[in-house]
Amino acid sequence: MRRIFLFTILSLLTIAGFSQFDHMTWSSESKNLGNEEFEVIITGEIDDHWHLYSQFMSMDAGPLPTWVTFETGEDFELVGVTKESETVTIYEEVWEADITQFEGKAVFTQVIKRLNPSAQVIVGNVNYMICNDLDGQCLPPADYTFSVNLETGKEVLEEVIAKTDSAALSVVPVLNNLDLNNPVNTECG
Repeated sequence: MRRIFLFTILSLLTIAGFSQFDHMTWSSESKNLGNEEFEVIITGEIDDHWHLYSQFMSMDAGPLPTWVTFETGEDFELVGVTKESETVTIYEEVWEADITQFEGKAVFTQVIKRLNPSAQVIVGNVNYMICNDLDGQCLPPADYTFSVNLETGKEVLEEVIAKTDSAALSVVPVLNNLDLNNPVNTECG
């Protein structure tokens, strides 16, 4: 029992530890522009010595560009393309190419038009890859999925509440006629 407990604790610490290595903190919000148009703003805070790549890079450049997508369905339509904040372009020897990237902070903005007045929440995703400039280490691509309530302008944060019923933890049948000294099947090891 002690080993199971220790294994569980170590596993949780390992998972928590790896989540610390993302080196990005994301948030999203919206502004009402009037006439059923809204500006969705996605902000990524980037740790020192790390950088995020522009969405307007060539796929042949080496690192994966950032992809910003929205679930528009029949309720919304995109107005123009997703814009991004200031970037820097530098020659990176590891990629042997000019690379456009963000340092410190990245802001993506997208104007959307609400087609269904009762639709209040827009959902989207940022697929991204980050690398550091100390040793060229890159992390695998990751996703930031967001939901923004257009009425409040705030990100919808879903709280996960774990509830359990003690009866669901284990079900132990009552075996009144169990005799471990006289097995029913004598051919089984």
